[in-house]
Amino acid sequence: MLKSVLPVAEVRRRLLGLIAGGLTSLALIGPGAAEDMVIQAKVLTEADYAKLAASVIDGQVRPSYEGFEMQSELLAANLGRFCAAPTDAGLTDVKRAFEGTLRGFFSLLPVKIGPLMEEHRLERLSFWPDPRGLGLKPVNQILAKSDPTALDPATLPQKSVGAQGLTALEFVLYGDGAATLLDKANPQGAFRCSYGKAISVNVHNMAAEMAAAWAPDGAATRLVATPSAQNPQFQTHKEVVGKLLNTLTSGLESVVEDMITTPFGKTEDVKKPRLAPYWRSGMSLSVTEATLDASLRILEVASLETYIPKNETWIANSIQFELRNTSKTLNKITDSMPAAADNPQDRKVVEYVRVALHNLKKSIGRDLTASLGVEAGFNANDGD
Repeated sequence: MLKSVLPVAEVRRRLLGLIAGGLTSLALIGPGAAEDMVIQAKVLTEADYAKLAASVIDGQVRPSYEGFEMQSELLAANLGRFCAAPTDAGLTDVKRAFEGTLRGFFSLLPVKIGPLMEEHRLERLSFWPDPRGLGLKPVNQILAKSDPTALDPATLPQKSVGAQGLTALEFVLYGDGAATLLDKANPQGAFRCSYGKAISVNVHNMAAEMAAAWAPDGAATRLVATPSAQNPQFQTHKEVVGKLLNTLTSGLESVVEDMITTPFGKTEDVKKPRLAPYWRSGMSLSVTEATLDASLRILEVASLETYIPKNETWIANSIQFELRNTSKTLNKITDSMPAAADNPQDRKVVEYVRVALHNLKKSIGRDLTASLGVEAGFNANDGD
């Protein structure tokens, strides 16, 4: 059996770290904090790992891709109607559908395997993080030149990755010059709308391709469901489960670093709020919550208590509790970026969230993987 022993000193270090970070729950420490904690995995079979992986794919991954496809289809339809007859109400419908599509996209990010990571779809769908602002350069060029090849969903995918996805569409709808969308007599507004419509169709096309790959008989499903020596990615079901947990951990790392630490800064003097995701549309915190909620859903549908020794179910329960509480706490911020980065109360909330997520990342990458008997692609000595 696999054992991972945490000595008393480590338990105390983690306890002090949580207290210093302002956490009110000691759930991540678990029972017996004054004694050594021993994380001892069950001896799981390949059938166990196969069932666990299937629960995640069926319960969270496939529904997320189906939801993203439906949201993107609605977005494309709304943009088509709006461009044909621009109205304030129509633009409201477009923006509401855009926001839903964004949340749908970010719900995919805790599981970065399969079609999302093929054919540069991740970057084509959302060119972010983009600390140097490279993605908007081709967008501005297209708008300045009224490039007709950008209006055809068949040729748009040949453009720069930053010019064909949700990042570009946000600028079309919310960036400089977006007011022209409602000016029926303005040729620049008409072009801008047609460009946005082409982007939405391109996004929906990719969403449909990915949803098809995750269908019960799709290529991505077959890849994770039938590991073997001939499988290009997975030889065992145990490897599949390990990959799912590793990508979940890396997803939380991205939340901590890219969505929280970089825009808000560890201190106010180094904040960079305009590096937050989708700040123009006011969606920075909403998409962060979508990522956290999807991460929680993965752990819920996995029914982890089935595979973890009874005396260690507190590990999974505490992780889910803290993840749920962290998302709820983040929702207390009512300001949008960049105003939230300037608000002292919002910054206090964010500091709690940052420390909580950092500890959650460690708990999943170290404790949960050990309890399930899979290899952890995580270094417990990683810095903050």
